[in-house]
Amino acid sequence: MTILDILKKKIVSDDTETEKTVTVAPAQKKSAQKIESKHIEKVDTKKTKTVQQKTTTLRNILQNPRVTEKAAVLAEKNAYTFEVDPRSTKLEIARAVKLIYKVEPVRVNIIKQQAKKVVFRGKRGTRKAVKKAIVFLKVGDKIDFI
Repeated sequence: MTILDILKKKIVSDDTETEKTVTVAPAQKKSAQKIESKHIEKVDTKKTKTVQQKTTTLRNILQNPRVTEKAAVLAEKNAYTFEVDPRSTKLEIARAVKLIYKVEPVRVNIIKQQAKKVVFRGKRGTRKAVKKAIVFLKVGDKIDFI
């Protein structure tokens, strides 16, 4: 019987708590409006910080240009190759090229090269996975890597 009494007490106490929350809710509306106005001011300061962070991350997207014979042939056709961050997208790569080299890319193609298992001197290892981007520019635009 004592177990049933405990359950009854909990049910009764839950009813009184709901009544309290109903009476407190109208008083919190005014304070909620004050909090929202303060929150809006804080959000504005955060936006400026995120813009600065995006520019630094755009600089980290292009890791280095790929200088190979095939890349030299593509450069004659206004297409330049870069090794890029594996998590980057085509839009981010285009923005990074525009920011760093001050050239507007026409289109961006991406090639993912998977990691390969290798054996060197009897020890197993892997070559790293690489993500390459081929950036096409307008006729007349050039990028110098030197």
